[in-house]
Amino acid sequence: MEGGYGWVVVFATFLINAIVQGVVASCGILLNVLLDQFKEGKAITGWIPSLLGGLLLAVGPFSSYLISRSSCRSVTVLGGFIAVIGCLISSLATSVRFLIFSYGIVTGFGFGLLYLPQTIIVAEWFKETRSTATGIGLSGAGFGAFIIPPISQYILKEYGWSQYFVLSSVLVSGCCGLGLLLRPNPEINALMEKSAGIPQPAPLIASHFLRDPAFIIYCVSTGLFSGSYRIPFSFLPDYAVRQLSSSKDQAAYLLSYLGIASFLGRLLGGVVGDRQRHRRFLVFLILIVLSGVSVVAMGFADSYTTLAVCSLGYGAASGGRVALNSIILADIFGLPALTQTFGLVCLVQGISIFFGTPVAGWLADLFGDYRTSFILFGTGMMCCSSVLTMIPVARRSTISGYGERKVSWILRILPCLVIPFLLGGAPTVKSLQTPVLKPNIIFIFADDMGWNDVGFHGYNEIRTPNIDRLASEGVILNGYYTQYMCTPSRSALMTGKYPIRTGLQHYVLRIAEPRGLPLTEKIMPQYLDEAGYKSHMIGKWHLGYSQKQMTPTLRGFESFFGYYTGQNDYFNYTPTAGVGAQGEYLAFDLWDNLQPARNSIGRYATELFTEKAVGIINSHDYKDVRIPHVFCKAR
Repeated sequence: MEGGYGWVVVFATFLINAIVQGVVASCGILLNVLLDQFKEGKAITGWIPSLLGGLLLAVGPFSSYLISRSSCRSVTVLGGFIAVIGCLISSLATSVRFLIFSYGIVTGFGFGLLYLPQTIIVAEWFKETRSTATGIGLSGAGFGAFIIPPISQYILKEYGWSQYFVLSSVLVSGCCGLGLLLRPNPEINALMEKSAGIPQPAPLIASHFLRDPAFIIYCVSTGLFSGSYRIPFSFLPDYAVRQLSSSKDQAAYLLSYLGIASFLGRLLGGVVGDRQRHRRFLVFLILIVLSGVSVVAMGFADSYTTLAVCSLGYGAASGGRVALNSIILADIFGLPALTQTFGLVCLVQGISIFFGTPVAGWLADLFGDYRTSFILFGTGMMCCSSVLTMIPVARRSTISGYGERKVSWILRILPCLVIPFLLGGAPTVKSLQTPVLKPNIIFIFADDMGWNDVGFHGYNEIRTPNIDRLASEGVILNGYYTQYMCTPSRSALMTGKYPIRTGLQHYVLRIAEPRGLPLTEKIMPQYLDEAGYKSHMIGKWHLGYSQKQMTPTLRGFESFFGYYTGQNDYFNYTPTAGVGAQGEYLAFDLWDNLQPARNSIGRYATELFTEKAVGIINSHDYKDVRIPHVFCKAR
């Protein structure tokens, strides 16, 4: 039964888990792009990753039902096919509600069918080293969460969200091919037929487990753990930026730390589970406690370094717990029942994930920071070990493979001892460090303006009442020197350098001129990004577009609505360009991020840009102080 073709199965499950969990882990990056594209708000757009991650587990009972009537191989291929269809349909989306169905529900359902067979099939091929083999297969999830998100970010920036879904479908289609490698173990099938004759298909819900006190205890413990499990993955980056003043790049690394630590934790958890086979229930409990302690420590962290260490600890401990989950189920309820028990446990996990993250977000709004959420949910995670220790009492005579029948009472009472201290400190933990509030920034840049082109300089022919009011209520910098033309002045603003340092000092960039602001220059939105800001730009760019990498959204701006060239028509947005003896040609030049904004043809430019600016300001959550708005307009 050990080894042989089973290691081919482990390799296939490793890659399938890497693909599925890597795509799911990329949802945070995708969410930001969809918010900018469809502008339908965080509440409704947030249903996309919620459904994708929740259905990944909640489909468990149906997946186990299909496995009992066919095989892990066929269910995996079916799940891969459904997920591919969901991704392809998503590339044609016209709204967030469309994506909620196509990506959240359809793709999430397909991923749900893919998840369960990977654990069941490995358990069929191994006995003595079952824990190690399962840990290797499941460690693919951590590997995928570490590798795929950066690739997803590159694809979204270079090709846009629609092509991202197309390329995701190509990647997910690999699960269908890998699923064909999941051959059933002939020895297990022969043994089942010999002992029970022709096996009868299992029901969709095995109701007798719902009457089993040990199984109910296990599900309660799993629900508490799963409700907290996704919270660090969801909120750590924002927590680091808003409350510890970390840069967005540093915050993104926290997820990488979680991913690589989870990868190693799943590997080591499997190995330790085999080497300590008669004590692995105790190992399982210790990993749960360490996971909860790590989350609580995140709530008390007062520096980025501390948060990074907690991330590594949580990734390793929770990863080891995930690797042993199905093994402990097989130990308690038997390998033949693993398909049904694991399917029901996945359902409980999926439901808990649906509600855990929104509740944590609500608590963050209520208390004004994330610390309280981390402390409360970390404490709840520690309580899972207390609940789980009741199982040896309920099933003392039925637990197979345990040399030690008693579990330490210390683990049973430890969470109860620390709860009063933690709950007493949670509401006042805000005093550990007061969040640094950062101002919103609106920068109005108008080039080619003369001294008398504004009213506050005493010239009444051109009326500028709003600018005049800003001048009267603010500070006028009469000693502010700048270049008098478009490209040089914009280059100086973005880089903080004289245009002669960037090679843009001579004249403006002409239409179709194959140069621009050098890509080696770090510009204003990139500096603001490191300070925890998001930057948006509206109006004229005029710093080059001969390469896609030169355009605003690939140089640090979260969004861009405007034109690339130095001049434009106010209604049809088709500037003219001279081409020598061949005369002139017209080129459409109005962009919404990287897509031509042809639906705006016929609308007056000033009103259109103003509408876009006001829209960004009105849609901004003023509790989020991380967003400056950078508006550039030209006369």
